[in-house]
Amino acid sequence: MLVVHGLVEAPYLRPLVAVDAGETSRHAAEFLPALLEPRTWLRLIHAYESPLEYMVFPGLTRDERKRYRARFKDSALRELRPLHRHLDTLGLRYRQALEHGSPYSVILKEARRHRADLLALGTQARSGVSRILLGSVATDVIREAGCDVLVVRPPAMERGGEP
Repeated sequence: MLVVHGLVEAPYLRPLVAVDAGETSRHAAEFLPALLEPRTWLRLIHAYESPLEYMVFPGLTRDERKRYRARFKDSALRELRPLHRHLDTLGLRYRQALEHGSPYSVILKEARRHRADLLALGTQARSGVSRILLGSVATDVIREAGCDVLVVRPPAMERGGEP
């Protein structure tokens, strides 16, 4: 589903793709080039969090906090390697960014910083009556994004099946 916030008068030049290690991110990254000029670079953004940080951080020094977060960043990067290998196989050009924080805030912050004209993200759409079609992060991002948004559902959902 493509949500357009205004008249599209030219090809998208600054696409941003919100990614995780799931199949839906892979599907979104594969689909996006159909909307772009050939050889357009994709900017990939991944939000990672460090679990229980609020409980652990009060007793840690600044260096220990930095190392604690770095472990989760390294883990996130390892989880994204299969996606990167797949994009390399397809010949897609991309740059990956990893930011600590909630997906919603990281995606919107990166979209503004990158001056994205198109934001693509996958959705799992697992729960909630109002979010059956999109999912919570996608719904919130569409509402707040200052650019067009491409929401890609899992392939099984597109065929009418269960994710």
